Amino acid sequence: MPFYEVSHAYPLTSAQEDELAQAITKIHLSKFPLVPTFFVNVAFKDVSRRSSFVGGKRHRANHLTGRVRLGDRTPADFEDMRDQLEEAWNKIVLKPAQDKLGAKEGAKYELQTLVLSPGNPIGKEGGFEIPIAGQEKAWLEKHWTEFKKRADAGDEQFVDMVKHVEAQGKL
Repeated sequence: MPFYEVSHAYPLTSAQEDELAQAITKIHLSKFPLVPTFFVNVAFKDVSRRSSFVGGKRHRANHLTGRVRLGDRTPADFEDMRDQLEEAWNKIVLKPAQDKLGAKEGAKYELQTLVLSPGNPIGKEGGFEIPIAGQEKAWLEKHWTEFKKRADAGDEQFVDMVKHVEAQGKL
């Protein structure tokens, strides 16, 4: 948690997927710095063969959806994140498509929707309960010994998380 899904009706390159996943992760962590890196999940789904409709009419479109924890975060936090995500999409996907294909053809690469759905999910991530947003520090302290043990054993997700936490001075 959070879980971002990019549904694209027009092809993205592997480099674009990598860059977009990194941008989404960076944006999320800049807004909510206590979130462990391995919590930020991004998935890409090619929906070019799926039937979809807008206003009752057949329409191929691109969508970015994020399911994120609510906690004590404000609507302004999510609105800022929404705008940063749109900027990242436009820089990484839309602008290159317009430059390559022209404005009219490249417009197919616009986002039809960008929706963030804040909530208070109950679940697990990497085998650990998902903390309530805003309570990440207590959660990190509670599980730090196990996180370090997994990192020391070479679990890449935990290596990255421990490195991120230590670099941020979160504990």
